[in-house]
Amino acid sequence: MMRIERLESELNKILKRFGYEYKAIIIDDPNRDKYGEIDTKNKIIYIYTSDEKRVYRILLHEIIELELNPLINKYIRFINKLMEYIQEELYRDKERTIKEFIEKIGIRLINERYR
Repeated sequence: MMRIERLESELNKILKRFGYEYKAIIIDDPNRDKYGEIDTKNKIIYIYTSDEKRVYRILLHEIIELELNPLINKYIRFINKLMEYIQEELYRDKERTIKEFIEKIGIRLINERYR
């Protein structure tokens, strides 16, 4: 068994032991801008190094990220709802200001122009 296949096998045993239905795949690519990433759709954890010392640390990082994602997503949904509310309030304020402007100044300008 090649070294990368052995490492992948060990990583997949760890994932299974901790109850994760993900598969670890090692792609030795030192030119990547990140060391690992999670494909939640296909349930794959990609690790972009075959350095044995780093592989386990990267797997742990990605497992922690899997655990934190639901919490982070909850706050992202909250922030998005808050932004929706703020946008609606800004729109209402803008429309009210335009209406007040027309009532106070606009009508006066129109009357002065057509005298």
